[in-house]
Amino acid sequence: MQKIMSLARWVFALVVGVSVFVFISQNIAAIEVRFFTFSFETSRAALIGASVAIGFILGWLFGLKPRRR
Repeated sequence: MQKIMSLARWVFALVVGVSVFVFISQNIAAIEVRFFTFSFETSRAALIGASVAIGFILGWLFGLKPRRR
């Protein structure tokens, strides 16, 4: 049962990863990003990729469980 759950997690991660890659590759137009008085121009793909990466990092950091002694 443990092997099946591990395999299912890897398959799910692969499907999500491929879906994110396809979504990013189809959204490559240049956009202007404004935040308060700061603004810059970047590709939509870079912005989506950075947002996904930040989301994964935050999910990993806050998803860690403290070790019990």
